[in-house]
Amino acid sequence: GDPALGAFMLVKGRCRVELQADGRAVTIGHVGPGEIAGELGLFVRDATRCASVVAEDDIEAVVLTAQLFDEPSIREPMARLERRAMATLAERVRTSTSTWRRNSERQHDATPEQPHGIFERLRRLWGN
Repeated sequence: GDPALGAFMLVKGRCRVELQADGRAVTIGHVGPGEIAGELGLFVRDATRCASVVAEDDIEAVVLTAQLFDEPSIREPMARLERRAMATLAERVRTSTSTWRRNSERQHDATPEQPHGIFERLRRLWGN
């Protein structure tokens, strides 16, 4: 994926989150106003994007960079955004972990699952 140099907080509009599976885009979620996409780019140096975010209509977004969080003069307001980004990240990890557990409990044999099946379950989990 592309380098993850920061995150985006959507101010206006709606975007869909996509992964590639078998040469096609699979929608696994949506991002709306006030929500953050690409939050790993804020916390993991040299990270790469693991999904694509595609605008569904006209959008306005604020670019959040890791360097912005390091500025002493704006540290207090950025702490609130940092907590929001961490909460988003934590919820996505919790959701993914729960999905993995449910799937592993259902699959007692060692047969690997087809990648498109995993993406389909993630898509349903995100409510799309």
